[in-house]
Amino acid sequence: MSHEIFTAETFVGNISKSKACSLLEIACTFTGWPFSQNTQIRGFAQHSRYIYAPDVQEHPSIQQTEFPDVHELISRVKTSTATFDIAYLDPWHKVEDSLQILEVAISTLRAGATLIMHDCHPQDAELRSTSAPEIFPQAWCGSTWVAWSLFTRSLSDEFSWMTIDADYGLGVLKIPESKSQRRQLLRLVRSLSKKWASGNLPRPEWSGSPEHLHLVAPNDPRVTAWV
Repeated sequence: MSHEIFTAETFVGNISKSKACSLLEIACTFTGWPFSQNTQIRGFAQHSRYIYAPDVQEHPSIQQTEFPDVHELISRVKTSTATFDIAYLDPWHKVEDSLQILEVAISTLRAGATLIMHDCHPQDAELRSTSAPEIFPQAWCGSTWVAWSLFTRSLSDEFSWMTIDADYGLGVLKIPESKSQRRQLLRLVRSLSKKWASGNLPRPEWSGSPEHLHLVAPNDPRVTAWV
């Protein structure tokens, strides 16, 4: 597996070959285009894909009324009784959206499942711009990396996670077997969301290789072992 060609589709496809049979995919109308078109992804026995329209104040002329907003989407996901082996998340690249989608995904994944979030460690500073591009589609990672950074720096060593340094950064989390630990994860994300919304959570400074991300290269043995 080379750094140049390793993508979210590669990682998810490899997991599906070994142990995963159900996939939850959550993206917005501006994200996730290549992922669901991949033949490996379309091969899942169960694939639930949810798309929502973000609050795009930068693009007031864009009409997205046929899609639910993030709150309605979360309600729909929670209403479903389905649980999943793997989740792929590519939310609108704001901290608020990223934390909310992270929370709902954790709540629907089975014990031992894998959560993957896209755009968690973009090395290019231009991709980390807080302003969305005027024209889509084009590469933009926004502040999803901030949400992942806040989340992972709050995790204790009892949890298992890593950030694959490929495809703009793939945040990977193992859902714990313990119910108490799963509840702990949900409380953590909810707390981060509330603190961020109230302005009581400072935006972290960018770092190329912070320890709390557990940053690994795509050819690292830990990536292979995860699959």
